[in-house]
Amino acid sequence: LLSSESLLVLLAFSILRSLHSPNHEKRVSWISQLVNRPITKPYILFYIAWMVRQEFMMMITSKALSILILFGITTLYKSDNYDSRLLLIGVLFASYANITIIQTQHHFENFRLSWMRGLPIPLLKRMLLTTVTILLVILPEFAMLLKSFPTALPWTNYIYSMGFMTSILLLFYSMAFRKHRNQKDVMPMVFVFAIVCFLLVLSGIHVTALIAVNVSLAVVLWMKNYYSFEYTVEE
Repeated sequence: LLSSESLLVLLAFSILRSLHSPNHEKRVSWISQLVNRPITKPYILFYIAWMVRQEFMMMITSKALSILILFGITTLYKSDNYDSRLLLIGVLFASYANITIIQTQHHFENFRLSWMRGLPIPLLKRMLLTTVTILLVILPEFAMLLKSFPTALPWTNYIYSMGFMTSILLLFYSMAFRKHRNQKDVMPMVFVFAIVCFLLVLSGIHVTALIAVNVSLAVVLWMKNYYSFEYTVEE
């Protein structure tokens, strides 16, 4: 009986505290405080740190799907001889699996960190910082492909594949500057891009040409739309 009364008192105290402080800030663990105190995070880690805390399940799901695609594609090379086009198709679909992460990155950098848009940072440097962040985001794919890279292919194809993935994600990021679009609006546009890219890879166009086109389009979209773009509402 005494324990039940104590539990009721604690529950009532907790409810009253929640009513008086509805926006009570979440406590930071002493481990996080110990790590964060002597370490100043560079800008390129802002989004990754936020994603790990706020969008962990989305990150894990996207990464698991992307890595699974690459693993399946590289495994096919053990059963038969294929050229590099199969690997590039796998990289294309692995990039597609990361679209939600890239769209969330765009929202984070241009809405949650919108105050940075007013800082006197050259546009080229902004693009470079975003590109480095994307490279850090796809480090698991880099490691996975390095570990299981097909021995039948020259190692230059590894560099081409990672460059191809980076250029695709950079273009996905830049597409979001055209208009404030939600996930439903973006996916058909990305699907059309994936089909076109798929057909170009099958046709035998060299991957360096595809990388150059992707990067060029990304730069044009960025330069044309960055300063006029603005998120109107938070999703």
